[in-house]
Amino acid sequence: MGKWQLTEATENDSDEQLTECDLLDTREFKSGGELIVDSHFEIADTCDNTIRTIEWALSENVVTFNGSDKETVIELTSTTIKFQYTEKDGDDEFTYVETYKKL
Repeated sequence: MGKWQLTEATENDSDEQLTECDLLDTREFKSGGELIVDSHFEIADTCDNTIRTIEWALSENVVTFNGSDKETVIELTSTTIKFQYTEKDGDDEFTYVETYKKL
């Protein structure tokens, strides 16, 4: 649990170029299954954000969000957490890894 900030991301093992705005993204896991997601995005050279509260549950090393979206925890230390998930677009499959540091 606790608050985590995005530090890096990959798509199919290739580093993604994250902007300063992207690096402001955080996830705050709270007891009782509440997760506060602070997502940042750039619009017309301005960094804006959206804050959402969603449900989360952990079983083994898989985190389920809002009862359906799943991410696998592939690394967890006292300072770092890495999530891996896969998305499909037609016949193409993309594997993403996001790394967060503990705040």
